[in-house]
Amino acid sequence: MPDEDVQRSIVAEYEEKLANAMERIGEVENIVPQASAEILDLLGISLDLRPAVGTRFTVQLSKLSTWSVRRARSDLSGLSDELQCGYPVRRLGDPTVAAILRGVSKSPRNRPNRNARPYVRVANLQAGFIDLSDIRTIDVPEDAFESVRLHLHDVLVCRNNSLELVGKAALWRGQIGECTHDDHIFRVRVVGDAVTPGYLEAYINTPYAQAWLQSRAQVTTNLAGIPGSALANLPIPIPDHSVQLKVESLYQTALDTYAATVDQTYRTLEEARSLAAAKVSSVKARTLR
Repeated sequence: MPDEDVQRSIVAEYEEKLANAMERIGEVENIVPQASAEILDLLGISLDLRPAVGTRFTVQLSKLSTWSVRRARSDLSGLSDELQCGYPVRRLGDPTVAAILRGVSKSPRNRPNRNARPYVRVANLQAGFIDLSDIRTIDVPEDAFESVRLHLHDVLVCRNNSLELVGKAALWRGQIGECTHDDHIFRVRVVGDAVTPGYLEAYINTPYAQAWLQSRAQVTTNLAGIPGSALANLPIPIPDHSVQLKVESLYQTALDTYAATVDQTYRTLEEARSLAAAKVSSVKARTLR
């Protein structure tokens, strides 16, 4: 047990480093949302997507796209199937835009065995990121693997999770060879040259696309799910490739800045913990009386 003055000194130094680290994160926590807002502005999509709708509201039956209170609120808020923007619009499932594919359904029969393959779960999928710190394996025979294999630049979209997490998307950059994903994730594979994969990732993670998908999710007691038909029907602006590349750059720069700041912050905190531990261990032992 160090003297009280030594304890206070160690705590004060650690708390100062912690406060500085949290301040750095605070400076960049809005950088990705700000980039998404710029992307919507660049595409000519209004940011005023979901004005408050009271608990009680009325709407003409002819204006309802489906018999659902949540979907009615969505329609009243401007999240209709007809996207108003500055560019031509197609559907994500349009054969000239992308193919929407499913993954491996988990069951006791495909526990890791002779054909164990690494696979991505919803726990690994975040908006713009794929966390590879905990990758597990699933058994997929050789003759079935090609149909569920992840290809470079597939866009992974969360199909089942809590409502605020469904629809999150991240680009697969080939981080792991011979990899697949489970059936709680869609993989979106670009077809032709109408859109780039990086543009799709950035657009799907915008507030507009997220709100559009979540308003069409099927919700149970503790789980939400996006039907494949809803994802396929997501309206996609098709700007020139120069605009798409600008969208990619805005989004990726924001992600990189945020990730670099968070990584540096964790390193700083780890150094502070190590320093505190070193100071404690260097305290001269005393005999208690």
